Amino acid sequence: MNKPGRTLALTGAWFQLGPLFGLFGTIIGMLGAFQTMGSEGMGKPEALADDIGVALITTAIGLCIGLIGLILMLIAIFRFKY
Repeated sequence: MNKPGRTLALTGAWFQLGPLFGLFGTIIGMLGAFQTMGSEGMGKPEALADDIGVALITTAIGLCIGLIGLILMLIAIFRFKY
């Protein structure tokens, strides 16, 4: 059995869950933004900036982790023929 290829493929598969965690963080950030909007109104966009920043950062991190997982899986497929 091709041990390095299997390890890379499994690691890449786990990293493919990164976008799901990013989406979860996006939902948390947007919920906070809507709660801020509900309590303070639309007159203060700077009050929403922190919550929207959390949403964007978690999305970006999740996509980067997913991309790393895809690269690991492609290495396992094409280099190790797993």
